[in-house]
Amino acid sequence: MTTTAPSLPRLKVGLLGAGYILQAQAQAQAQAHAKALRTIGTVSLHTVCDPSEERAPRASAEYGIPNAATSVEHLLASGHNVV
Repeated sequence: MTTTAPSLPRLKVGLLGAGYILQAQAQAQAQAHAKALRTIGTVSLHTVCDPSEERAPRASAEYGIPNAATSVEHLLASGHNVV
């Protein structure tokens, strides 16, 4: 008897912070982290959040994350499952 796993809902992930830590790890860990999350079929990198109006959109563009937010309130109000 063969059983199939139930289809899991897609999780929207918000990343908090696009400054020093992200930049310091950008060449290795941040890229690997984003890459790893993308390989999970049920995960969607949805938003990167940083209070800097320059860093958030720059990180969004650099890592191919569709949305950028400049406040935690905006990030939390955007319907994410995981931050």
